Amino acid sequence: MIRIIAMLTMILDHMGQVFFPNIIIFPVAGRLALPLFAWGIANGYKKTSNFNAYALRILVLAIVSQYPYMLLFENEYFNVCFTLLTGLIALKVYDLKINIFLKYLMISLLGIVAHEFDFEYGVYGIALVVVFYIVEGKYYLIFMQSVVTLFGVMLYNYYPLQLVSVLSVIIINLFIKHNFKIIRVFQYSFYPVHIVLFLLIKNFIYAQPMSNYVLRRLTYLLYH
Repeated sequence: MIRIIAMLTMILDHMGQVFFPNIIIFPVAGRLALPLFAWGIANGYKKTSNFNAYALRILVLAIVSQYPYMLLFENEYFNVCFTLLTGLIALKVYDLKINIFLKYLMISLLGIVAHEFDFEYGVYGIALVVVFYIVEGKYYLIFMQSVVTLFGVMLYNYYPLQLVSVLSVIIINLFIKHNFKIIRVFQYSFYPVHIVLFLLIKNFIYAQPMSNYVLRRLTYLLYH
C-alpha cells in the first residue's frame, strides 16, 4: 500500500509541475513521494537476497527514464532513480565491516557525486534513504527526518512546503502492516511509463489549439 501511495503522490506531483504549476494541492501531495520511495529503497535493501540484481534493476530504470525525464521537465538533472540508487549503495557501504572513518568518507563521497552531478534531490534524497534504514522508533524517525528535510531546504533552497514530507512517517506507520507485493513489471515500469505518457500528453496539448483550450478550462474549474 505504501508503494501505491508513493506512486500516486508522484503522479500528482508531476501533473502539477507539467500541467498545473499554480495549483498548490499537487505539490503538497507530491512532497510525500520522495520519502515514501526512500523508505521503499531502505526496506527493499533489508529484504533483498541479491543486492547486485536489485541495484542493476534500479540502474537500468534510471538510464531508460533519463531522456524522457529531461524532455518532460526541460532540465538537465539526473532523475531521482539515480539518487535512490546512490542511497542504496550508501546502505551497502554502511554495512561494510571496514574502518568507520573510511566508511563515512565513502558515503560522503557518494553524496558529493550526487550533489555535483545534479542528481534530483541530491544529498537530501540519499540522506533520507539512510535515515529510513538506520533510525528506529516512530518519534525519533520523525525528528531525524525533520532534521534531514530542514537540511535539504537550506542546502537546495527548497520552498518551506518541503516540510510537508515529514508527514510521510504517519503514512508509513499507518500502512506498514497492510503493505503487499506489487507485480515487479508494474513496479519497475511505472516510473518511465508515466513520464513518457505525460510527455506525449504535453506534446499533444502544446501542438493542438483545442487542447490548449481544454487545459485552460480545466485550470479554471480547479481554481473556481
